[in-house]
Amino acid sequence: MDGALSALMLAVSGASSILGFDVIRALRRGMKPGRIIGTVLDFLGVTLSAAAVWGGLLLFAKGETRLCELLCVVSGAVLYIFTVKSMIFKLFYILFENIFKILHFILKILLTPARFLYKIMCVALCKRSTNITENGDDTNAQENRQISRSDGA
Repeated sequence: MDGALSALMLAVSGASSILGFDVIRALRRGMKPGRIIGTVLDFLGVTLSAAAVWGGLLLFAKGETRLCELLCVVSGAVLYIFTVKSMIFKLFYILFENIFKILHFILKILLTPARFLYKIMCVALCKRSTNITENGDDTNAQENRQISRSDGA
């Protein structure tokens, strides 16, 4: 009885490791990161999955690893992949996509005043820079314009 329970727990450990990888993969797709962050998240997913399998092996097999125990882990992972993987992945992808849409909306609202100030500063700096380029120095811009008008008349 102890061997059958251990085999079942190892199969669940294998399935849960693939589930953890699917959750991180759905998080990555929902977040739509760049290449570097996507690669880091993939590495994190593989590392966490491997740690889950190794921890399950050590816990349920009492520290001894045998070929039959590795086969139990692999069979649990394969069973998960062929039965509910696509449904679970879609569920987590939709969940993370909606969470990131809500976060994007909140950040857009919170950053609107900063964006408004940025636009005001850009307009002021652009006007100042055009005055400098037209007249050389904008401190006496009005006087320079009046002098140039009176010279031409």
